[in-house]
Amino acid sequence: MERRAITTLTIRDIGFDHGGFRHALRVEWVLRDKGDSRTIDHRIYAFATGKGVVHLR
Repeated sequence: MERRAITTLTIRDIGFDHGGFRHALRVEWVLRDKGDSRTIDHRIYAFATGKGVVHLR
């Protein structure tokens, strides 16, 4: 059976300081099955120049 999912990315903050790294971007990531409103996975990430991607929660 093929499973289809919907990923939604929402920018929450632009240009904040994260662990001494300036101008970071905070992104909310939500995963759901197509046709179902229930959340499978929900995470918050920060992208910082010189650091990369960091999982926040």
